[in-house]
Amino acid sequence: MTLVSPLSPRDSSIIRHTKIILTIMSFLAALITIAVIVSCKDRPSTKYSRLILSIVYISIISDLYLQLLYDPVFFLPIPCFARENPLLLRVSGTSAIHHCIWSALATLNAPFFLACFIHRHQVVISPSSRWSFSSRVQNVPPLAFLALVFVFPILLHMLSTDWPSTLLARTDCFFPDRILIFCIVATVGLVTGSVSVFLIVLHTFAILRDQPAISARMKKYHRTMTRVLIVQSGFPAVFALFPLAVCFVVYFLDLNGIRILPACFICFSAYSLLHSISVLATTPIYRKKLCMMVRMKKIATNHANKEGSSITPRINTLTRFAH
Repeated sequence: MTLVSPLSPRDSSIIRHTKIILTIMSFLAALITIAVIVSCKDRPSTKYSRLILSIVYISIISDLYLQLLYDPVFFLPIPCFARENPLLLRVSGTSAIHHCIWSALATLNAPFFLACFIHRHQVVISPSSRWSFSSRVQNVPPLAFLALVFVFPILLHMLSTDWPSTLLARTDCFFPDRILIFCIVATVGLVTGSVSVFLIVLHTFAILRDQPAISARMKKYHRTMTRVLIVQSGFPAVFALFPLAVCFVVYFLDLNGIRILPACFICFSAYSLLHSISVLATTPIYRKKLCMMVRMKKIATNHANKEGSSITPRINTLTRFAH
């Protein structure tokens, strides 16, 4: 087995600064998204808005935790990892603890997205339908996805001595057999969740097609909101699940992942930013509210500039009279 050696200082610096820039942009985009959702009076519903807000909160908190407290470096194909150089390095805790916390934060979006799809399904269901469920029953599937599976790390020494000794001292490793169990459980959960969402969406569109009690305008609105939710939920698949799948492929194919894994974590860092953009860009009422806020800001700026330009001649006139 060849030794797993670190990236060059130049490559490490580029990757680190890229992730930090993405995190800053994600934080600013999340603030704008939260402000738009909170200030939007004609919301889809209070519950749905709270669910979308929760996803935005969780996404940015997960991203901040990843960069500020965790900042992992994985030594794949050796199943080991460590905190490389987080901005808040002095915060205590083993790499395994921080990995579990970050994994929990990153996974929390799944039940909230599922709750959003269930909500969009239930708002078009007739109260007398057999598919109409109480709020308590609607919460059961999302709560079931809150069960998180973690593997427990042990220390292995199969790394190149080129790594700093301080980094090796805080390195943790997974049991290889438990990684396989984790992959199986994660795959079962992913397939179950994906099939459930697919069936919910199909049934939602079927109801909108055959429900005479709903007006054409409301049918169009609910179709739009369901499609918007599909687009928004696609970002975790591209920027979270796909990089995670790449990590497992690197491990099981025994590839040197020291150059592949940083790109995966750049994708993780981009997820929160792109999700916030998708919420604002694809949701009609949020997009309208954002445009209104931008126009009001421009009007206020122009008004302030006009006030300033009108004051300047008066000052000049008074100055001439004084002389």
